[in-house]
Amino acid sequence: MMSPCLRASLLVLVLGLAACGQTGPLYLPDEGLDTPVEIRPAPTAETDQEEPGE
Repeated sequence: MMSPCLRASLLVLVLGLAACGQTGPLYLPDEGLDTPVEIRPAPTAETDQEEPGE
C-alpha cells in the first residue's frame, strides 16, 4: 500500500498538471478570437442522398 505522504504528493502532482496551461473555461473562445458559426439544417428523410460505398 502507498503511504499517506506518497498519496498526497501524487494527488498534488496530478492536480497541478491538470491545471497546467488552462487560461479559462474550455467551452468559451478567447476574447479576440473571431470564429464564424455556420448553422445547417439537418437533412430530411425525403432527400435522395447516396450512401457511402454505393
